[in-house]
Amino acid sequence: MKALLFISSIILSIFAFVAISFFLLKSRPGEIEMQLAHNTPLFVNGRLDLAPEPGERRIFLFGLVFLPLISVANYLILVNLTKRKDKYLKFIENPYLNFFVAEVSLILIFLLSFNIILDLFRTKEQNIYLIFHPPFYYLLAFIAIGIYIFASRIFSKVKSMVFLLFGLGIIILSSVYPLMPERYFFADWSMTHHFDQVFGLIIQAIHGRTSLVDFVSQYGVIYPHVAEIFLKFVPFNFLNTHIFFILLIIFSFVFLYLAIGSKSGFTSIYSLLILLALLGISQPVYFALGLRNPIGSLYYQYLPIRVITGSFFLCFVLWYLKKESKLGYILGFLIMAISLLWNADTGVVICGAWITLLCYNTLSKYKFSLKSLRRCLTHFFLAITSIVLAIAAFSLFAYIRSGSWPNWNGLFEFVQIYYIAGDFMAPMPLVGLWYFPVFIYLAFSVHSLLGLFTGKTNYWTKFYLFLSIYGAGIFAYYQGRSFVSNLQVVIYPAILLSGFYLYDFLLKYDFSFGKLKVLFSHWGFHWYLVAAIPMIFLLSHGILNVIVWSVPAIGNFQMHWKNPPAVVELANQIEKRSEYVRANLKSDKIMIIAEDASYIHLHTQTYSSLPYGFYLEVGLTSQADALKKLIKSHKVDQVFVDYNWSNWTGYKLAQYLTLGETDQNYLQKFYTLP
Repeated sequence: MKALLFISSIILSIFAFVAISFFLLKSRPGEIEMQLAHNTPLFVNGRLDLAPEPGERRIFLFGLVFLPLISVANYLILVNLTKRKDKYLKFIENPYLNFFVAEVSLILIFLLSFNIILDLFRTKEQNIYLIFHPPFYYLLAFIAIGIYIFASRIFSKVKSMVFLLFGLGIIILSSVYPLMPERYFFADWSMTHHFDQVFGLIIQAIHGRTSLVDFVSQYGVIYPHVAEIFLKFVPFNFLNTHIFFILLIIFSFVFLYLAIGSKSGFTSIYSLLILLALLGISQPVYFALGLRNPIGSLYYQYLPIRVITGSFFLCFVLWYLKKESKLGYILGFLIMAISLLWNADTGVVICGAWITLLCYNTLSKYKFSLKSLRRCLTHFFLAITSIVLAIAAFSLFAYIRSGSWPNWNGLFEFVQIYYIAGDFMAPMPLVGLWYFPVFIYLAFSVHSLLGLFTGKTNYWTKFYLFLSIYGAGIFAYYQGRSFVSNLQVVIYPAILLSGFYLYDFLLKYDFSFGKLKVLFSHWGFHWYLVAAIPMIFLLSHGILNVIVWSVPAIGNFQMHWKNPPAVVELANQIEKRSEYVRANLKSDKIMIIAEDASYIHLHTQTYSSLPYGFYLEVGLTSQADALKKLIKSHKVDQVFVDYNWSNWTGYKLAQYLTLGETDQNYLQKFYTLP
C-alpha cells in the first residue's frame, strides 16, 4: 500500500509541476528574443553563442522546492484518506491492483529508457552514442549482476583488504591518465584552452598576484593560492601543476569511496563494484575514450575543483551524524564557508544542503516547536557568521599580501555572463538521461521528508536528504549547459544513492533460487524491483566502461610517454611565440591575448597582467573597457596579441581594444605574435 501511495503522490506532484511550469513559468513569447536583443550589445562585437534560459531556470528553481514538498503533502493526504475510508483502504491494498500497477510501471520504465537512448542517437552532440556499448555487452552485464544477486548472501560474507586496495589502486590509475608530456598535450587544442583558464591564474599567484585584487577567477577564489603553496615545495612546471590537480582528483574519489564503504563496508566486494560504477561514469578518462577522444579528459574546472569540497563534505556529514558533537557542528560551518571560497558553485549548494540537514535534524528531535524554530534560526545565524568570518580572513590575507582589499564583486562577475545572459548555455532536452538522477533525488528526498512527518528518521534518512539536496543543487551545472558530457560530471550523488538503495534491496530479500516463487508472489517486492531496474542499468553501464576502456587507457597512457609526436605544429608555434616575447620583452608588466597565453608565460617565466585566467573570460564590453583602461595605465607596458582569426584566438577582443584608437602611446604597447 505504502509503495503505491508513494509513487502516486510523486506522479501527482509531477503533473501539477508540469501544468504550473507550462502555463506560468516557461519562457514567454518573445522573452528570449528580448533578452538576446538586450544582452548581445553588451558583449564584445556581439555574440553568436548566447542562449538565455529564463523559463528553464525558473522551472528548475521552482521544482527544487515544489516537487519534494508537494509530493510529501500528497502522500500524507492520500494516507489520511485511506485510513478514514475502508473502501479506499481495501482498494489500495488490493494485491492485484498493486501487481498490475507495478508491472505497468516496469514496462513504462523500459519504454522510457529505450526512448531516452534512441533520442541520444538523434542528439546534436557528435558521436555521443559512442558512450554506449553493444547490446550484447549489456546482456552479459545483466547476467553477471543476476548471478551476483542470487549469490549476494555468499558475497556479503566475503571481506578482504584486497578489495579495498584494488579500489584505491584503480582510483589512482584512472586519475593519473591526464599526466602527459607537454608535446603530446599540445597535440590537441580541444582541452588545452580549458587547462589554460586554470593554469593562467596559478601562474599569476606564483608571481605574487592575489585573487580578487589582481585577478578574478570564475572557478574559485582560493584554489590558485592553494596550488601556489603546493608548487612552493616542488619545481614549478607544466607536469607538477598537473600533479597538483591529479592529487585532488584522487582525494575526491577516495572520499567518495569512504562514503560508499560507510554503508556496505570498506572491504566488501559490493563497495568495490559501486566504486567501479562511479569511476566508469564520473572519471573523465572513460567518457573521453568512449568518444574516441583520448586526450579530451582534461577539465579540471569541474573535476577536481568543483568536486573535491563536495566529496569531502559528504564524508564529514557521515562522521558528524554518528556523534553530532559540538566540535563537528562548528567544523561543519567552517568547512562550509571555506568551500564557498574554494568554488562558489559547489559551495553555495553545500551551504544550502548543510543548513537544511541541520534544520531537518532539529525538527526530527523537537518537532515543530518554538525550541526547534530558535535552533533553526541559530543554524542560519552561524552559517552567515562563518561566511563573514571566511570573507574577513581572506580579505586580511589579501591585504597583507598585496596592500589592497579584495573586490568581492568579482565573486559574482560571471553570473551576468553565463547565468543571466546565457553565454555558452544549452537547453535541456525534453527527454533525456537527466531523468535518472532527477527521479532518484526526488524519491530519496521525499522518503527522508516523510520520515520527519512520521517520526521515522534515522542516520541514513538524514544523510540521504543531504545527498539528495546536494545532488539536485550541483545538477544546476547541467541545467545551464545541458550536454551529456556535462551530466556525467554531476551525476555521482545519484550513483551513490543507487548503490545504497540496491544494498538495502539485497539485504531485505533472500534471492536464493528456492524462494523466487515466494518473492514474486509479494507485490511489495515488485515495487522495489521497479526502482532497482533503472539503477542496475546505470551502475552496469559504469562498470562496463571500466572493463571495456581500462586496457585502452593503459595503452594510450604508455603512448603518451613512449611515443610522443615528433613534430607538433602547436608546440612549435608556442616556442616561436615564446622566443618572440623574450626578444621584445621590456618589463614584467605584460599581457598576452592568445589561446596559448599561459604556456608562453610558462616558457618565458613571465606572468599576465590580465585580471582573468584567460582572455575568453572577457566577454562583456564593460570588461573590455576596464581592460582598455588598465592597458592605458602604468600597470601594463606591453600587450602581445594573436590577430589571426580562429575559434579560440583573441581576434575580436584585440579588435575591440585597438580599432578606432588614435593614442599612439597606447597603440605602441601592442605587439603582433607570429
